Amino acid sequence: MKNVLFILFLSLSFLYNAQISLDSKIKDKIGKLETSLTAKEFDSLKDDFVLLTNEKKYGWVPAYYAAVSSYNEGYLWLKSKNTENIENSTLTALKYLSVFSDGKNVEAQILKGLIYALQVKSNSEVYSAKNIPLINDIIREAELKVKDNARLALLKAELISLMPENKGKSNVDLYYEVLKKYKSPVTKSNIDPTWGENLISNSILGK
Repeated sequence: MKNVLFILFLSLSFLYNAQISLDSKIKDKIGKLETSLTAKEFDSLKDDFVLLTNEKKYGWVPAYYAAVSSYNEGYLWLKSKNTENIENSTLTALKYLSVFSDGKNVEAQILKGLIYALQVKSNSEVYSAKNIPLINDIIREAELKVKDNARLALLKAELISLMPENKGKSNVDLYYEVLKKYKSPVTKSNIDPTWGENLISNSILGK
């Protein structure tokens, strides 16, 4: 049954993505996700993607990457424990993901799970009870649709790090294992996301 669902998902994804055309203008901005290092840079990158959301040829891509940029910005605020800025960044990211309300875009769902995890890291008292079950649900659904997905691996690592028995630990081994998946990314088309290595190295591990 899982194999049938996986094949069906790939077929739908192909049809869903077939009309999307990415040119150097947006590809250059996507590439900056792996070179940007400050909250200001990610905020500026978010604005760049927002400006492209009205160009139909890009489909869902600009809204998705606007959310990715805000999420990366929020993670950088985690270092300084600026909960207000993290809250603003995560809510902004979720706003741009609202265009994926049908739940069919698995990468958008995984990103939503990562945002939920960041909210818990920032304010566990407010978000743990609500977000952790949602993260578990997202992981279960995503596992039916994608295999060897680096961002899904990151989400799993984030969930493990949020467990009570792991709080206060560095959990660095979890993230080094996730980094290995970025060395040989699995993509089905040229619009499949590959971001995340910079986030882990710069924001999570602080390399």
